[in-house]
Amino acid sequence: MQSLSSTEIQISFLEVLNEKLRREAADHAPVQARQINYWPMFVVSGLLSFSAWTLSWIS
Repeated sequence: MQSLSSTEIQISFLEVLNEKLRREAADHAPVQARQINYWPMFVVSGLLSFSAWTLSWIS
């Protein structure tokens, strides 16, 4: 049986590691797709600010 040189061992290790990281990234891809929508908070914040400004202007 042929013995592998250290360079060949490093290359095979990096190939296995690369494949593992690729699979993990593929597994986590749907999680990143689910992002929080912040626009409702901006709308509510704007309405509250407008209401407070209107009430302070009226009184």
